[in-house]
Amino acid sequence: MPFEPVFENLNYRGRCGETVNNIKIDCRTEVPSDTVRKIVNVEGSCGVYCGEKSEGKAEFFGRINFFVLYETVEGELKKCEGGAEFKDVAENSAITGTSVVRFSCEVEKTDISTSGVNLSISAVVSVKGKIFVNSEVRAISGGEGIIADVKERHILKTYSAAEISYPVDEEFEVNYKVAEVIGHGAKAVITAVQCGVGAIICDGEIYLTEIFLQSGEKKDIIREDRTIPFRIEAECEEAMPALSATARVNVKTVKTDVAVDEEGGVSTVSVAVTLDVGGEAESLESVNVAADAFSTECELELKKEKAAFFAGDGLKTVTLKAEGRCAVEELPQTAKLLGVLGERADIISVEKTGASAVVSGTVSVTAVFSDGEDDIVVRKVEFPFEKNIDMEKEFDEIEISVVAERAHGKIFTFTELDVDTDLVFTASVSKYYEFPYLSQVTEGEKKFPEQAAVSVYIPLVGEGLWDLSKRLNVSPEKLIATNTDLQFPLSGKERIVVYRQK
Repeated sequence: MPFEPVFENLNYRGRCGETVNNIKIDCRTEVPSDTVRKIVNVEGSCGVYCGEKSEGKAEFFGRINFFVLYETVEGELKKCEGGAEFKDVAENSAITGTSVVRFSCEVEKTDISTSGVNLSISAVVSVKGKIFVNSEVRAISGGEGIIADVKERHILKTYSAAEISYPVDEEFEVNYKVAEVIGHGAKAVITAVQCGVGAIICDGEIYLTEIFLQSGEKKDIIREDRTIPFRIEAECEEAMPALSATARVNVKTVKTDVAVDEEGGVSTVSVAVTLDVGGEAESLESVNVAADAFSTECELELKKEKAAFFAGDGLKTVTLKAEGRCAVEELPQTAKLLGVLGERADIISVEKTGASAVVSGTVSVTAVFSDGEDDIVVRKVEFPFEKNIDMEKEFDEIEISVVAERAHGKIFTFTELDVDTDLVFTASVSKYYEFPYLSQVTEGEKKFPEQAAVSVYIPLVGEGLWDLSKRLNVSPEKLIATNTDLQFPLSGKERIVVYRQK
């Protein structure tokens, strides 16, 4: 009998590494330092995208935007905005020119200085990259002269990618006159993603916060929160409804304009947000490959290998309330809470428990008070949270991000502040797949077949069909044909009959 294995070339997408870059960024504003009495709040947001890739390196580019609220020496609340571009190179030996590197970034720390002529801001931005490569394996799927244990396996294939900048505009009215916008910000999450014909369709929400200084003698600080839904169709040439997709979103820019109706006593707020959205179309596909083989005619030398990957298995967004009582440095007896700004949630740990994950972290806010004599008092506070995210199905890996929004505060005592906020968790889960395969089979020494026309064998406890067939040097089909009542795995009490044609 001729000996001729059949090979299949299989391409699949695998995740093979991560990178981390911490970048210090400095930005000088046009605000003279000698006009600043006190810094009330500093916020930073950033976005990043991948540039050119080469062996072991991937460029990335991004921008950080700052928003500073400060009190002037005259006791007025003012704002200034600024930003800076940044770029760097992520290094990892797994990166190639055809790799996909998915970058994300976060502002880890901001500092502000009034020691120079003008107000200056510095920040540390953490940029993380996940490296995905297309791998090819050469696997045996059958052949002449061999009996192969061919089984259905899964491989992950990724098709074309999509990148798009998308504008979202919102307009709303408030029933008071706005003197000045002293704070604004936007955070975005993906709530669902799917493939259409030639496009990746992303549904999500923008959580918009506007802080206004009201016209009038009191000049109250008023906070307005809005949730803006969006749907983005990013062109992706190979996308089809049968494929699945991944996506990510960053807020690139936020711009707020206010038109005041002096006679009507109302204001119209126009907000323009630019989102950067990226994603890939992918598919979990079935292939038939052999994990083991033998020959009834000769010994075989087998080269066994294994490929593995994670494939996305679902996305869930859930909003949960978090609240805490925070200790604060003692406030003046006449203190009045003007507002809570700059809410931020940081995840410390994620613990998998079956179909759920327990997420622990901290919420931090900036509370702004009046001391009763038109002086501004600022307190930064934080409290812990622990939340259970139920994914309703088993998973092997989970990635969770969180944004805090709609923060509120209330003075409990002059040394304690009650704070609550909505935490929006986005959880994506993955399943781990691996498939063993034969990459090489070499013909060895000739076997000397059993001479008996009929043989009876006692199986091992728990033995399966393939292991039994290989041990007895009989094809699984022939073994089943002559032992039709067998049920696997075997108990060890059966009697296996093998007929050999003479």
